[in-house]
Amino acid sequence: MEFKPNNFPNPKIKTEEVPNKEGVDFVFNQNPELSEIGTKEQYSEYLDTIFPESKVKDILYHGGETNKFIEREEGSYFTKSIDYAKNNGNNIVTVKINIQKGARIPTISKTAIAIDFKEELKDFDGVVGEEAFGIVEKNGKSFMAKGESYVVFKPEQIHILGSNDDVQNFREFIVNRKMQ
Repeated sequence: MEFKPNNFPNPKIKTEEVPNKEGVDFVFNQNPELSEIGTKEQYSEYLDTIFPESKVKDILYHGGETNKFIEREEGSYFTKSIDYAKNNGNNIVTVKINIQKGARIPTISKTAIAIDFKEELKDFDGVVGEEAFGIVEKNGKSFMAKGESYVVFKPEQIHILGSNDDVQNFREFIVNRKMQ
């Protein structure tokens, strides 16, 4: 395996600025109280204030058997693919993550992070890499999925969308915006 530190940004990671970020509809469907506070467009604007220095701007997903992300010794794993996240469990947690000094490795795996690149990754706060997702079910069809996965090493690098803190912060964002 080849290790390529590059401190991001990468064309595959960069997102386009859109009025309604991809994933906001899912967050609103999972957390109806958000629509009582503001619109999806306002929430998209609010999301830009979460970890504004992060190189990763997308909403990411973590699937599991509980409604918490799984913290592993080598880090917490997230994906841009909601379909893949669902393969890991029916409970989907949506997040924004903070990676300011990231490394790109060819393949994301527990072994790659915990063993193969452990020493090289000590100066980085996150990792992005390709992951073969395995078989994904969509619209009654099965297919092999592959895409990027992200790993952060500390819980404070994770902001859970729809959490009590997130709802309160969105409420304050709307109030402050009205006062301007």
